[in-house]
Amino acid sequence: MAVKIRLQRHGKKGKPFYWIVAADARSKRDGKYLEKIGTYDPNQKPASIDLDFDSALSWLAKGAQPTSTAKAILSYTGVLLKRHLDGGVKKGAFTEAEAKKRFDKWMKEKSAKVEKKIEDVKTALESNKKEARDREEEYRKKKLEDAKSAAEAKAAEEAPAEEAPAEEAPAEKLLLKKLLLKRLLLKRLLLTKLLLKRLLLKRLLLTKLLLKRLLLTKLLLTKLLLKRLLLTKLLLKRLLLTKLLLKRLLLMKLLLKRINNL
Repeated sequence: MAVKIRLQRHGKKGKPFYWIVAADARSKRDGKYLEKIGTYDPNQKPASIDLDFDSALSWLAKGAQPTSTAKAILSYTGVLLKRHLDGGVKKGAFTEAEAKKRFDKWMKEKSAKVEKKIEDVKTALESNKKEARDREEEYRKKKLEDAKSAAEAKAAEEAPAEEAPAEEAPAEKLLLKKLLLKRLLLKRLLLTKLLLKRLLLKRLLLTKLLLKRLLLTKLLLTKLLLKRLLLTKLLLKRLLLTKLLLKRLLLMKLLLKRINNL
């Protein structure tokens, strides 16, 4: 049985979470598996890998073939290097102690790289947060300045109006009221026109639909009538044929009788 080490998808839509499994090559991607040997979460930064090192190594020793993504994960975690070193020990290229020394050295370098990457990600996130805060502060300052300038402009506009004589105020108020009433009436007229148009359109559409249905019913009725007429014609033809056949049979019988009498 051919075994493959591959990823099995889990998690929500847009947030995948993978199991690293050893499964039969003939089974489906998310189907049955022989053993779960780890997990892979690409949503974290950097992506988190939790792998059972010994079981992965044992499956590779048994002849399991990893997929391209699984191979990359095994290479990242050092499983493939360990297998390669074990092969060298078996062939006698170097001792087990030398293999262990090389593997430990590689693991130290790898862990240092991973830690550095995590620190870089953290610093990048902190700098992004700081930039976002600075932008927010600038935006707030700008908003406050705009509000102040708008308030000042409003105060400057209202100042001459207050200085105007008190006698002109009621006349201006009346004119403003009239203008507002006119605007309201115009708006209402426009709304009523729009409503009437919509109602007319709806009624036209309904009438069109009714006419279409009537035409369809007429067509169906005509088709049915034609079919029935054709059937009746066929039946009449068959009846005529049966009559003719009966007549011929009677004639044949009469001829047979005469022949027998002779």
